[in-house]
Amino acid sequence: MPTWAKIILTVMAILIALFIGAGFVGYHWMMKNKDHFIAIRKEGVTFGGGKDFAQCADAALSRLGGGMASQIEARLFLEGCLSTATKSETVCEGAPPKSEIMRTAQWAVENCRRRGKVNEQGCTQVFQTLSEVCQR
Repeated sequence: MPTWAKIILTVMAILIALFIGAGFVGYHWMMKNKDHFIAIRKEGVTFGGGKDFAQCADAALSRLGGGMASQIEARLFLEGCLSTATKSETVCEGAPPKSEIMRTAQWAVENCRRRGKVNEQGCTQVFQTLSEVCQR
């Protein structure tokens, strides 16, 4: 077997091992934090009673920190909150259907820009979730 083929096979094996390892670590992290994430969603459900979608979005945005865990928590809180809140036409205005991925991303970025949260991935995730619920 030529040397270049051995190198390619070695690199592929390393990448596959890293992918499997990352999946294993991610799974265990999620299982370790499952109860916490369920509690965050329940907190959102409780908060959403008597509130509207805009208040849910603002509360979720206030929970954003710098890490991936805070993004997950903000999104779970928002999903719970939106399940019990009343739909707000003003915050849903212009929300594109889920099938229009690029328009949804642009809508989310624009809403984040209006709130002074430029280039924040967590903010765009919040508004992408909101867009999905607005279309229901």
